[in-house]
Amino acid sequence: NEYEKWLHIWKGGYIDAGGGFAFINMNYTEPIMPNADAEVYIFLDPSYKGIDNTALTFAWILGDKVMVYGVQWAKGWHDCIEDVVNTCNIVLENARKDNYYFYYEANGGVGLNPQRALWECGIMASPQETCGEKHSKIMLLTSIYQYIYFINTPLNNSYNNDIKKFFYKTKEHDDAPDCLAMCLLKMGILNTKINKYIR
Repeated sequence: NEYEKWLHIWKGGYIDAGGGFAFINMNYTEPIMPNADAEVYIFLDPSYKGIDNTALTFAWILGDKVMVYGVQWAKGWHDCIEDVVNTCNIVLENARKDNYYFYYEANGGVGLNPQRALWECGIMASPQETCGEKHSKIMLLTSIYQYIYFINTPLNNSYNNDIKKFFYKTKEHDDAPDCLAMCLLKMGILNTKINKYIR
């Protein structure tokens, strides 16, 4: 695998993609939500039948920072619709309602079902099929990790902790970092050929 041979820039130094807790040193920030000037990208990584976590990432630019508000729930996506809608209302309260881009992963039998459920709640969401090796994709985050600032409230604890605990090539704690990587890929700020991971 060519990606396992990469050396990724992280915190001004280099780490091997094959080992270590790459994201253990997190930049935290107080709850600063996007304003009317912010272009907000949202990505939902739905759990199918609650086998793993359903993760939700909001990302936007503030000066030289990539602001991230992330949450996750230990249940299937169909049991999270109300949570997703409520979280959108909180994060997007001061943002322009026509200036956000909401995507969700449509793999694994999910299809158009989340799109229909969210549309009924007034949220326009677009399905996105993903491809490629998940952990290689996640490790792309190391190239800009020093610029990512995670909003840190009790609601964000599960998501932020799983980012911090992610260990390359293990299946535990990978829902939140995968959701974050997909959100920033759709945002266009990760240095990769986007079609390697998106159909």
